[in-house]
Amino acid sequence: MKTPSATQEVTQETGEPLSTGAQLLPLVFTVMEICCIYALFVGFSSVHVLGLHDPVMPFWGMLLLAGGAMWLSILLEKRAAKMMEAGKEPPSVAADAIWLFGLMIILEIPVLWGGLYAGSFAVWDARWFGALAHDFLTASPAFYRICLILVLSIYFGWRAVTLARQTLEPGRVFLTFRIGIGVLAVAGILRAMGQDMGNDPALFLVVLLFICCTVIAHALANASFIRETHAQGLFGSVEGQERNILSVVLAICAVFAVVALLAWLLISPELLGQIVSAVAPAYNAVVMVIATVVGWIVTPFYYVLSPLLSWLAAHLFGADLADMPEQKRYKPPVGIFQPTKDADPTTLAIGEIVRYALPIIVLLALAYGIARMLRKRRSRVRQRPGEQRESIWSWELFTTQLRAFLRSFWLRFFPQKQDEKEQVPAAVIAGSPMARTVREIYRALLQWAALRGVTRKQGETPYEFERRLRAYISQGEPELKGLTETYTQTRYSGSEPSQDVVVQTQQQWQAFQQQARFGPGPERKQNYGVADS
Repeated sequence: MKTPSATQEVTQETGEPLSTGAQLLPLVFTVMEICCIYALFVGFSSVHVLGLHDPVMPFWGMLLLAGGAMWLSILLEKRAAKMMEAGKEPPSVAADAIWLFGLMIILEIPVLWGGLYAGSFAVWDARWFGALAHDFLTASPAFYRICLILVLSIYFGWRAVTLARQTLEPGRVFLTFRIGIGVLAVAGILRAMGQDMGNDPALFLVVLLFICCTVIAHALANASFIRETHAQGLFGSVEGQERNILSVVLAICAVFAVVALLAWLLISPELLGQIVSAVAPAYNAVVMVIATVVGWIVTPFYYVLSPLLSWLAAHLFGADLADMPEQKRYKPPVGIFQPTKDADPTTLAIGEIVRYALPIIVLLALAYGIARMLRKRRSRVRQRPGEQRESIWSWELFTTQLRAFLRSFWLRFFPQKQDEKEQVPAAVIAGSPMARTVREIYRALLQWAALRGVTRKQGETPYEFERRLRAYISQGEPELKGLTETYTQTRYSGSEPSQDVVVQTQQQWQAFQQQARFGPGPERKQNYGVADS
């Protein structure tokens, strides 16, 4: 069967829309390449290549340019496909290029600001446009950096459009992973040669993101490759397969990221302070917003209940609240939460409560959402007991294959003596030379299976043994079926096999020995939907 090339352009001959995984794969692959390029820029800035003290372009700018170009490319392809289905003439390549060029100009504005003027001007301050024009026209030191940003922007846009139109194979993803490991190693060496320690967290996060994107891209590319090139493809819904793949792979990446971050915090505690300093402003802003909203809600009740509380205090304690001495205002400790002087006391008190209660509420909400999703998943499985579909990933299948591999590896060096009770006692082979040859070949098959832990039980028919043995081999099933049929006909029908049948049986036995691959047990057939016949 002809397989698609790694650089083959994607064509929608069947008119079927691309799945979510097919649209996500080029984007994840692009993020892999961007991680390598950004890590290289971090290494160059560490040794001050071309006088640079920080990366040429921010990481989010690379993602913005590549993601925007890829999104527009996919959108234009969908529009052209719809127009062709409706019998209309699709737009020309020049028209699509104009759209892409306009989008790149729009996306270039925040990238130039973030790479050059973010520390001096706000993004809405129009004065940085004047500074940009001055640097560009006067050929100042920033002129070369502006030109480099423009060249990189053109490259990222072209690369994103190219990847959006290609079929990515698992081999290409793995090749990019190997090249990326080399690039990251070079970036780490350059980083070690430099004197600036501020880029260590950025480089660490880029490496972590690169590994996670590699795992996701390889899983999606492998599923797509099997679906397009295999004779039977993958059984079940494409969306269901990709959903299962992403859920498992993202869970593995999340665990890996948490372990890597914990290890990095143990090695470099400074990272925790940088993370807290980066997250603290946003967290404080959220806390103050929630506290303000709660204060607005509680204030009407306070004014309604305040006269009642004053009346109760006057009658129960014999004092008026207005005559009580003014209490000292509570001052929170100095930390990341520093309220303003004009803040309302009620808002401050509510803010202190929300600051500690918000993480607990978020954790409880996440736990409730996960439990609800698991309950819905179990109910969907119970509601469709008769549906058959293939599981792309199965922990049971994985553990079974691992046990089978370890067992075969152990038996390779330490073969076990088979239980004589389960084996068919050897009998003297009688009959004509042709019949004895067939029976000797089948007895050799039984010995071959017994050495791998599959013995023929007492009272088990040849067809039952064949069905049980087929669950342990991945190839050679037609030869096994032919050997079983020839032996059964010779052994139980009493007919004399011809010379051609004996020669064919010998050839089948030789082919079976060369092709048979011993693997997992019956779970393989169940999980992969291969029916016994």
